[in-house]
Order: sequence, then C-alpha cells, then structure tokens
Amino acid sequence: MGVQKICSLSNSTYCIKDLGIFYDSKYQNSILVHINQFDKDPSDVDYLLTIHLDKSLKITDWGNTKNKKEDASGKPVSSEGGLEKFLKLFDVPNIDAIIHFITKNFDRELAVKQTLEIIYTEMGEWSSNDFSSKRRLLNVLGKFELRNDTLSKKLTPQQIQDTIDTVMQIIKLESNFTDQEIIDYYKQTGLYTFEDYKIFREFLKGDIDPEQIRKVLSDSYIKLKFLEKDPKIRDTETGKRIPVLLKKAEELKTKLESEFYIKY
Repeated sequence: MGVQKICSLSNSTYCIKDLGIFYDSKYQNSILVHINQFDKDPSDVDYLLTIHLDKSLKITDWGNTKNKKEDASGKPVSSEGGLEKFLKLFDVPNIDAIIHFITKNFDRELAVKQTLEIIYTEMGEWSSNDFSSKRRLLNVLGKFELRNDTLSKKLTPQQIQDTIDTVMQIIKLESNFTDQEIIDYYKQTGLYTFEDYKIFREFLKGDIDPEQIRKVLSDSYIKLKFLEKDPKIRDTETGKRIPVLLKKAEELKTKLESEFYIKY
C-alpha cells in the first residue's frame, strides 16, 4: 500500500495495516490525504498528518505522526471548522494550493479508492507469493470493463481511463507477477477481449518473443471458434457466453491487426 510506504518514509506509526480499516463504511465517501512536512523534525507530531476528507472537505477522521489527535503539547486538537482552519493550527504552508489540488482531484481519487475496494473485496485474501490469489486478481481485472457503467455516472471517459491506468499501476507494483505466470494464465483461460490484452501486456516485464504473444492470441481464438461449433456445450451456461466472447474476440483481432499490426 502507498500509505504504508509514506508511513515508512516518515518513520511513523500511523499506517493502514488492514484493508478493512481503509475501506470501512464510515470512510466510504472519503479520500485519504497525507501531508508530510519534511522541513520539520521527524519526531514532531505534525511531521506527518493523515486526514480523511469528504467531498465538502470536512475532516471525517485524522491522525498525527503518533496516530493521535493532539498537538505538540499534548493538547487535543479539534478538526471542526474545516480543512483550512485545521491546517493553520499546524502551520502547514501553501494551504490554498493544497486545497485547490484536493478539490480538483477529489472525484478521481475517490474513484480510484472505490475501484481498488471492488477489486480487493472480490479477490479475497491476497498473497503476492500465492499464484492462486494472483489468478483471482487477473479474473477480477478481466471483468473490470463491466465497471465502466458504474464509473460513468461520476467521471468523464478520460477520467475513467485515468482511473483504470492508475489502478493498474498500483496493482502492478504490489502483485509481483512473473512473465511466465502471466503467459501460462492466459494460455489456460484464453485471451479474448482488448481489456484482457491490455492487462496481459501491462504485467509483462521482459522482452517477450512476439511469436509467443501471437500464439497465445491465436490459440485463444481457435479454441473459441471450436467451442462455438461444439453441440455438447451449446445449451450450457458456457455455450450461451460463447457468442458474446466471440464478438469481443473478433473485435480484438481486428483492432490488433489495424492498430498494432499483430496478425493471427
């Protein structure tokens, strides 16, 4: 988690050690803002301020470097009165710029947080050393384009794409996939949609032989065409999904050929 990295950098005890705390219902419509005052001594209680904010910039929760709600003298500090008043209590510089930045980016940051919550909730227990949990992650990401309708009520198409890109970068840093794990996964499950293809390429780190990528695409497409003609599965749940997947696979094939010059 980025929160833990910031805490580590600040030598702070305030960290989100449990995703259940970060995604608690009372923070559902809040974003988490960290203000690091590097010009101060790391021992100062306001060296790091971690603040939960709602859309109106009301502080729903906060903690100082020691994860307490008090100033250097040990006196309790109230967050009533809004963010500007609160930051002035700790002599934070450039308050107007901070508030402007938060206001401008609030919707996007909340969308990223809520999107990550969907992903981590559906994944269940996570371990970067356990490939079964990595497989669950890829399964969830593969269905992620279905979330666009939900996100579109809050964000523009460009903001949606920025959100997806940000989420992918966060997950990429945490997931620690090997190239072979990614290739083996898509060899088994198939690579049918452009969203799948973006995930596939995003997680590949090394210089992969283009023929290896083309083979995964080709084998997936051939498998789908074969299943389409199999009378044994036509009336099953899998069979009912085949026309939809095949349409997406045809779109992917056309897109890769016209835009990326990948033929298979």
